[in-house]
This record gives sequence, C-alpha cells and structure tokens, in this order.
Amino acid sequence: MDLNTAREPELLVPAGNMEKLETAVLYGADAVYLGGNALNLRTGAGFDDSNLEKAFTYARNHGVKAYYLLNAYPREPQLRHVETQLDMLQKLHALGRGPDGVIAADPGVIRRLRKRLPELPLHVSTQANTMNSEAALFWRDQGARRVNLAREMRSEELKELLAVCRRLDPPLEVEIFIHGAQCMALSGRCYMSAYLNDRPGNSGQCSHPCRYDYRVTGLRVEEETRKGRPMWELEERDDGVGEQFTQFFAAEDLCLLHYLDWMRRMGVCALKIEGRNKSSAYLAQVTDAYASALRHLREGQSRFHPETYLAELVNTASRPLSRGFFDESEHAALAQPPAAEYARPVLARIEADLGNGRWRVEVKHRWDVLGFAVEMLVPGLERPGLAVEEFGLENEQGEALSVVHPGQKALLHCDRPELRKGMFFRKAWTFDL
Repeated sequence: MDLNTAREPELLVPAGNMEKLETAVLYGADAVYLGGNALNLRTGAGFDDSNLEKAFTYARNHGVKAYYLLNAYPREPQLRHVETQLDMLQKLHALGRGPDGVIAADPGVIRRLRKRLPELPLHVSTQANTMNSEAALFWRDQGARRVNLAREMRSEELKELLAVCRRLDPPLEVEIFIHGAQCMALSGRCYMSAYLNDRPGNSGQCSHPCRYDYRVTGLRVEEETRKGRPMWELEERDDGVGEQFTQFFAAEDLCLLHYLDWMRRMGVCALKIEGRNKSSAYLAQVTDAYASALRHLREGQSRFHPETYLAELVNTASRPLSRGFFDESEHAALAQPPAAEYARPVLARIEADLGNGRWRVEVKHRWDVLGFAVEMLVPGLERPGLAVEEFGLENEQGEALSVVHPGQKALLHCDRPELRKGMFFRKAWTFDL
C-alpha cells in the first residue's frame, strides 16, 4: 500500500478534567475521551453534569471530537445509574450539545444505550476484551461503529482482524491503545483491589494494589523445560531505611511509538493514549510527542525520528516502557525511566494571559529561578530555552520570587512570542544561563 494513500488515524487522548481537556486540545489531540460522575472506570477523573456541556462545547469549538465513557460493569443496584446517565445524555443530544459517541463495554449498558439513543455512535471499550473478528462482528451486529481491541493482541492477529473489518460495508472502525499503563490482568479483569480494599476495578474504583510495595521473602522461579534460565524473579530495592521491597505485580507501561506507520498502513482508525488520572503535565508531553510523530509521518518517512519522540515519552515514565504483547519477538524493555539526576520535571502551567507580557502561572514543581535552566513546551515539539534574564516571577504583592513551590500561583513577566495560555515550562537538560 502506498504511504500517501494510508488512512490517517485519529489521536485519541484522555481528559480527566477541564485543565487536561484544554491541554489535550492545545498539544494536538484529534479527539478526547472523558467520563462523568458514574459508570466510568476512573471515578476520580469525571466531569459532573454541570460542566459536561462546557467540556463538549469546548472540544467542538476547537474541532476536536469528544467521546463519553460508560465503560464500567455495573452490578444490579447500579442499573439505576445507567438510566440517570442516559437521561443526561439524551437531554444534551436533543440540544445538539452532547458527545460524538459513547464508549461502553457491558452488554446491559449497550442494550439500554441502543434502545434509548440508537443514533449516537457506539464505541466498544477495550474492557470488552475483543480479540477476534467474530467478536468484532458481534459488536457490529449490536450497532457498534468502533471497537477498541484488547491490549493482549499481537501484531499478526491484529493484521488479520483489521483486514476483515476493512472489507465490511461500511467498514468497522478499529481503535488501539498505543501508550500508557497496562494491567496485570486480562483487559483489566482484576479482583485484587476488590479483595484487598473492597474497591472493584471494574466499577472504576481500582486502588492499584499491583503498584504497591511488597516485602520480599525470596523468590526465583525456573520453568521445568528451561533449566538454568530464571522465568520470574523478584527484584528488591532498598527503601532507604534498610527494608527491601519490590513491585513484582506492576506491569510495564505500553509504548507502540515504533509501530505508528504500521498502524496507518493497516487502517487503524484511532490511536488511544491511556491516563485520565495522569497529570496535565504528563498529558502535554505525551500528546505532543505522538501528535508530532504522526504529523511527521504524514510529511514523509524521512521526517520520522523515533528517538526524538521517545526522549519526551521517557521523561514522563515512572515504569519501564515496553511493546507489551504487540511484538512477540521482542520482550525486552524499550526504555527505562530516567534517573533522578536526568529527570526534567514540568515546573508550571500558564493559567491566564494578563496582557503586556504578564502571565499567571500555576506551579507544578519546585521552581528555583537561579538553580537550573528552563525550557518552554511549545506545541509541535519545539523546546526553546528560556534564559534567566528573559523572565521574572512575582507573588501577588509584586515581590520578586527566587523559588516557587508546587501549588502556588505566581505572576510571570515574559514577552516571548511563543507563550500562550495552557503552555508548560520544564526543567531543561542543558542551557547556558
């Protein structure tokens, strides 16, 4: 297939609140997905009914699609929440102010959605664990326009499934997660959180016990036919006070950056980033990296430089990045999180343009004005440095600040033309002050 005729996939980005929605739009998302106050799998990252309309309108006004999440698996007492959510969506849809589609996984939720709002596009969540073409066709029979496939699928399996979906009339859209946290359980079907903390993951209440620190009593396992080769081994780390712990259950994070061209050629409709509970600083860097990578691919293969985008993605990582199940020939970690001395924390976000080169910023990380170099996160993967003499920070009383702490607001004086509302500042690797 000629690269110039490849279908251009949609970059689909999480929006856990209004700040994250604005960040996703600014840094290049084609679409966002967001949840409400019930029945989405991130209970701490939902919009309430009073600002949902605002979120949908903001996305639409910026040419970005917005998909609404009803992807939890409700138990019997929670069915009333399904009707409440559908009431709200029906009202917004009638006014022309609703989402561009709804993401769901539970057959009961899908059944009610198709009865109440048959004209609203249905996207089947990855939680439905779709792993073959017959399952995809089943969801199409239920009215689905798009299916987000299970993250456990390999590239050859995806290739076959995509070929089937392309031949349909109209084609069934296929969506794939390309970046973010992976679950130790099959498509998130984990009961550890429910067992330990009475917080069911499939109801959006996961407390992530797979990320907890566990004390090691010693374990190294060999499989019988692979003698002399460790199959699983707990790796300990010192907590600083003499105790040894491990995060044995924690899955590596997914990163399919190197397969973007393959996905374009195979006709993948949407490339999805995980992370509605991640910070807006994380979202800015990851969205900018993938949006730039896709733009460069559109401009020609020679413009695509994986190491440039990977440097941005690694800077956001707290766990090793891997290809997950996608490439069965390669299980080694793609990249490791940076050591503390090489980390480039995001320092602040511009909240408002006050005019005349004055900006109100919210500080995200300790900002020592004279302690380290700073760079601006300009959309389009531009990272110009900001010299000390080019800016100043003040408090609300107009007093100069040399250090600003997380959570504080400050007044930034800077007339660099690149600046705009919603942009971030980051600690630089090297820059001559």
